[in-house]
Formats: sequence, structure tokens, C-alpha cells
Amino acid sequence: MATYVHVGKYSFEIEDLLAYTFVCNTKEAIACAKNKTCCCNIFTIDTTQAKINRIISIFDIIAEFCPNIKNGNKYDNPFEREEGNQYFIDKKSDEYCVFSYFDKNKALKCGIHSAALTINKDPFYFKPLTCSIWPLALYNNKGKVEISLDIETKATCLKKKKKPDNKIDPHFLDIIKLLLGKRMEIFYNMVAALV
Repeated sequence: MATYVHVGKYSFEIEDLLAYTFVCNTKEAIACAKNKTCCCNIFTIDTTQAKINRIISIFDIIAEFCPNIKNGNKYDNPFEREEGNQYFIDKKSDEYCVFSYFDKNKALKCGIHSAALTINKDPFYFKPLTCSIWPLALYNNKGKVEISLDIETKATCLKKKKKPDNKIDPHFLDIIKLLLGKRMEIFYNMVAALV
């Protein structure tokens, strides 16, 4: 049975956070695209109106990386509205997110992320939450939000540690800090009590 650390509305599954590390480099970005195991093609990406407005504000820069979002002098609408205030980002015919692109090395990249870095902004401000917290995934369980590594997708960026240790990968900690903010110290203390 999984062990969870509960902080506010979030429940973090700890075993996998301790057992895996995150490696996203050019080699991994090429491998995930080749194997179709990357975040850009295995998920339906949901987002909010606020994030859509932010993405639209940098469309010109995103189009430099993802010319497919432009149709002549106009932009296509890559957002599909579902029920209520829920939106999804379209996919291209190759099943990758419309904001994905391949760089000169054939590594899969995010146009939103690249555009944000171009203007020296935090990509988290623009990217949908699903994308920003990858490879962690959120699951709604009766009002509580369970957070765990999405190891079932066989993503190449997730590597099982050869030797288990009591350290959580810094990338995972950065994501958790984005979610918890000032409550991060509570998380550290609770994890330290478990390991």
C-alpha cells in the first residue's frame, strides 16, 4: 500500500518520488518522441481561461517555434471548450500537442516553454498545470488531490534509481514547491519523519 504525505488539499505518494529521478535532456527528448512516450502525445491537455489568455499574449513568439499555429496572417484556435470552464489543447495530426515542435536535433520541445524562456519569463506562468508539473500527475479523489509520478506511461525521462536513497529528485521538489509555496517546510518535515 502506498504511503502518502498530506499537506493541505494535496496528498503526495512518497515511494515513487524516492525511487525515481528525472532526466530530460536532448537524448531523452529524442527517445520519448521516437517511442511516443512523451507528455506531449500521451495526454489530453486541459487548461484554464487564465492560462489561455497568457498563452495568447505570447502567440507571436510561440509561432516562431510552432509555425503550425499560424494560418496566413491569422492564428488558428487551438483551444477546445468542453463543459463549463474546461478547455483542452488541440493535437496535430501526428498526435502531438499543437504547441510541440522538434528542434534541430529532432528533440521534442514545448513552444510555450521556449517562448517564455525567450522573453525571460517563468514557463509555469504560461504553461497548463498538467504540463508544468509533468512527470507528476494530479488525481482528484473525493476533494483531495493525490499527486504521484506517472510511471505507468513508461516515460523515458523517468529513471528508476539503481540504489534507493532518501532523497527526492530536485525537479520533483521544484514542482511540489510550486504547488505548496510556504507550506513546503511542512512537506520536508513529514517526509523526513518517514524516511
